[in-house]
Amino acid sequence: MKTLRFIGMTLIAVIASVHFVACSDDNSNGNDDTVIEKLVVHVPNAGNLEALIDVKQRYKIQELVLSGYLNGIDITYILETFKEDCKLKRLDLTDVQMLGGKFTAFNGDECTFSRNEIGDKMFSQVISLESVKLPNSITRIGNYAFSFSGLTSLEIPNSVTEIGSRAFIDTRITSIAISKNIIKIGRQAFNLCLEMSKITVAADNLYYSSNDDILFNKEKNVLVYYPANKAGNSYTIAENVIAISPDAFNSCANLTSIVIPNSVTQIGNGAFSRAGISTMTIPKSVIEIGHCAFGGGALKEIHFLNNTPPQLIDDSEGEDRMYYCDSFGFDNCNIYVPKGSYETYKASYAFKQYDNIIEE
Repeated sequence: MKTLRFIGMTLIAVIASVHFVACSDDNSNGNDDTVIEKLVVHVPNAGNLEALIDVKQRYKIQELVLSGYLNGIDITYILETFKEDCKLKRLDLTDVQMLGGKFTAFNGDECTFSRNEIGDKMFSQVISLESVKLPNSITRIGNYAFSFSGLTSLEIPNSVTEIGSRAFIDTRITSIAISKNIIKIGRQAFNLCLEMSKITVAADNLYYSSNDDILFNKEKNVLVYYPANKAGNSYTIAENVIAISPDAFNSCANLTSIVIPNSVTQIGNGAFSRAGISTMTIPKSVIEIGHCAFGGGALKEIHFLNNTPPQLIDDSEGEDRMYYCDSFGFDNCNIYVPKGSYETYKASYAFKQYDNIIEE
């Protein structure tokens, strides 16, 4: 029995050493400034990642390439590594099978994830993480999965069918490619991605499309998301568009001018929140406007062409609600309405709180 145990331990050591590709490390206490540019590790048994990385190497790795099987224990180990004063910036999980389990998130929350997914909050708030290659087998990227992280680049495999709410909120991603099998993109998935300039969609995706680096539904009649750092300061929405999705132009500070066609009937929650547009005209066709659609931006005057005021809608609930103003967010701008419609606007639920309504 002792002989078999010795052979087993030797085999594990061989597996680990065979898959390590690293710079030399001659310092015995691990306190020098040596950098391991890339470390390649195969994990044959989930939960065993820590045993395969020398403690002296752990905080010197710049890029970690993993294959094999990972569970919650392994994810916790990776996140604990990021918490220290480490050099790790890039993760390559291309050949990893995610088996699910419980893990401790970067902020200390206890979380769980299922097989073949990047779980909710899995890499949230990991500021030093810049680049990730996701497993080829995952089908879901969870809510807040990379939120508030330092992520600048990401490759989404064709296996992914769902991107969760706020999955990439407040990251440094500059562009993203929506793969062919994605059928659902959650709310505010790309909010506050202030460096994003481009979104492309695979031509054979059945649910989404892109035009001029802007995200639409497949039919291109719903504008889903306009990249916050897209080149140019003006944009004319196509005349076939009937709806502007919640947060579609959120934080587009570079955008100072927009033309909304008479085909649009609905403007979603937070659609122009924090945008750089100072003057806007709302056509007669618009009958519904979402909560805080214009809050926190540069808007100084807004012109309504319909004698009947649009209705205020708010379909956000609980944690989904991430707005900071009442009603439409018109507190700092003049509201211009058609002659003879002042009383109608002032009497409506959505406009009654505003004293800055002016007939023209």
